Amino acid sequence: MESLPARYETNTSVNERFIAFLDREYAPRDPRRWYLMAALTLGSALLTGLVIFFLVQGVTAVWPLIPFGLALVVRGIIGLRRVQRTQVRFHHLRRVVQNGVPVTGYVVQAHAALLQPGDQTLPCMVLFSFQPEVDSDREYMRYLADRIYSMKGKFTDDTDRGFLAGLTSEDVAVPYRRRRLPNSFTDGSTIYCADLWVKQSYLNDNCLRTNSLPCLAEMGEYGGIELVPGWLISPAEKLRQADATVHRPTSINPDTR
Repeated sequence: MESLPARYETNTSVNERFIAFLDREYAPRDPRRWYLMAALTLGSALLTGLVIFFLVQGVTAVWPLIPFGLALVVRGIIGLRRVQRTQVRFHHLRRVVQNGVPVTGYVVQAHAALLQPGDQTLPCMVLFSFQPEVDSDREYMRYLADRIYSMKGKFTDDTDRGFLAGLTSEDVAVPYRRRRLPNSFTDGSTIYCADLWVKQSYLNDNCLRTNSLPCLAEMGEYGGIELVPGWLISPAEKLRQADATVHRPTSINPDTR
């Protein structure tokens, strides 16, 4: 990107700019939670009042109001659970962005729909490394990505090659899953293969046109990895993006758990 949007053009890290963006655009809003709590409270009070009125007065005319009270209670419970799940996902995302270190995700394969403009969030498979000399060697990382994809669907008795072939043969992506590649394949470098969710709105032209993506990843054998919106990256930062456009579309699908 040539320049950052004015509200993000500061001397802050990409982590801080990403968090500011998330807080501005995606942070759960409290008013909806309060509306749902009010609906739950009102529905509960209405049901309680109707039952008491019937028991004391014996008036059956109150029964038609019971479905309305039940609807309020159900709507409140379901809505609050959704809000809670949204809050958990947001705080998890925010933690990954806050603690992550800049890495480049080299695309092994991607959901075919990512190659066309859209506004979906879809998975791809990437290679990345926390070793700066490996992360910045885009020719080597592209070479490894090509080799892994070439093993797709192939059977072998070799344990390591079988493991690599299995990576691209799976048709379901799992959030924040990462697997370390065998040393025999990486010449001893520590390189991971991860499932990465891509928001098309984070990409130039809302579609995947490059085979390397700027990311933030939590350090270690396990942890999250998130795509960084292109416009949040300043020219001075060393988040490298290759110009090649080898995408290798596949039928990889998101895990719906």
